[in-house]
Amino acid sequence: MKILIYLLLLYLPLLVMPIVGFTYETPKVVASELLIELLFILWLLKGTTRPFLQTITKPRLLLGIFLLTVVHLIFFRTETTFFGNTFRMQGVFLMWHLLVLTCISATWKDTYMHIPSVFFVLLCLLVTGILLGGDETGRAFGLLGQPNSLAATAIFLWPFFLKFTSRKQWVKKMMVGSTFVVTLAILFITGSRSGLLAFLLQLYFLVSLVITKKSFSKAVMTSFLIIGISLFLPLFENLGVLENRAEIWQTAWIAGWKSPLVGNGFGNIEQALQSASLQVSNNVRFQLVDSAHNLFLDWWVQGGVIGVGLLVALLFSAFSNLVTQKKTIELTVLLGLLVAMQFNPVSVVILVGFWWLLGQGFVSDRV
Repeated sequence: MKILIYLLLLYLPLLVMPIVGFTYETPKVVASELLIELLFILWLLKGTTRPFLQTITKPRLLLGIFLLTVVHLIFFRTETTFFGNTFRMQGVFLMWHLLVLTCISATWKDTYMHIPSVFFVLLCLLVTGILLGGDETGRAFGLLGQPNSLAATAIFLWPFFLKFTSRKQWVKKMMVGSTFVVTLAILFITGSRSGLLAFLLQLYFLVSLVITKKSFSKAVMTSFLIIGISLFLPLFENLGVLENRAEIWQTAWIAGWKSPLVGNGFGNIEQALQSASLQVSNNVRFQLVDSAHNLFLDWWVQGGVIGVGLLVALLFSAFSNLVTQKKTIELTVLLGLLVAMQFNPVSVVILVGFWWLLGQGFVSDRV
């Protein structure tokens, strides 16, 4: 199982397929689903399902999300509900796999990140980001296909290298420093402001714990406050007529009111946003927008109040347990991902890391 987890969490960002239209995201989605299916089979054979089900909160929350997707398949089914659109493939089918991954993660207490490989993958992402050039604005997209996804992947990976150990202190300082520099370089070539904001928040959280000696709970709460304040930043952006994040958020908010209780269905967000944009006659109707560019608005549009409530409950439970267990690295990574997911569409690479970390928040001595 450990090898499969390495492939899923570490090497998935490096997978591409040289076919026009399916180069970046499609192979990653298909590979992640296959790897999770193999993990699930091994997980069943290992016999760790019973102790997981003995706990109360997490199975109910995950089961609630699963039942919500079933409702969507029955009452909100479209051609994109099950598999999602051809660009991201983030429909019900992927959601089921992510729920399974969370269950597996909740029972996995061994080391799940090969630390030396973290630097190797980050270096590969930097080199390919430079070699493959940039988009029409000059921002590097590397092996992820989108600059912000490349930056978010670096945000996910780099904190794990803080676990790097060596008998020689200078070696550890050199390697950690090199990882820090490579991460900054990735953020620079992508021009990702959300990635930079996530990186600064991660540094703030680490400094709060190590230097100012804040408690884990205070450091997390302060980080949440910073994330909340940062949500006002799009209101001051000047992105022109197209790709206006504030306008997309407004459209997503309106789209969610079409079915506020259970949402419009996972996988149906593109149609929901298009319909809402026509309703208010804004510029989103002239664009292909398949994400609300915000985690909670995505869930509001697709899952309604019930979906958002279940997601918030999962996050609260995961953060509470990680704080109790004093999991510095996992908290650092999860906080960074939360920032990245508030401003951009996300790659399956980020979704896999996010849902794995939620599962790690459920790990306890009881499992």
